[in-house]
Amino acid sequence: MQRARLTLICLSLAALSACADYEQSATPDYRIKVQETPRGLSAVAPECVSWRTASVRPWDNNPAPQLGCANARNLAAMVDQPRDLLQPRAISAVSGHKAASSIDRYYNEKTAPLIDAKEATPQQQNIAAPSSSGGGAPF
Repeated sequence: MQRARLTLICLSLAALSACADYEQSATPDYRIKVQETPRGLSAVAPECVSWRTASVRPWDNNPAPQLGCANARNLAAMVDQPRDLLQPRAISAVSGHKAASSIDRYYNEKTAPLIDAKEATPQQQNIAAPSSSGGGAPF
């Protein structure tokens, strides 16, 4: 009984010492870099690790190295002004007025009903179409 217990302790210590030899997988850096180009600022997306070559050890308790890369690449592709990634734009008085007036219409029950796409006339469908006047806040 005593010998079995001693053997179990020795095997446990040997297993723990083997765990200390592995190298933890690195957490990748998926920050979007903003750099100056001849045409102005540009958002540069990070390079993603390949699913074929990246290996994750399950005992690291780290997320897979690919998680988050797609989000960073999509954000870099969609950002209107890369300067917004460095410092947000100031809120203008127009933005606040639009938001407040829409809340006021909602509280006073003066909202327009939703348009049914099946029954809407072409004129009504154009009302709901977003404006293509330029990039920026939708307010």
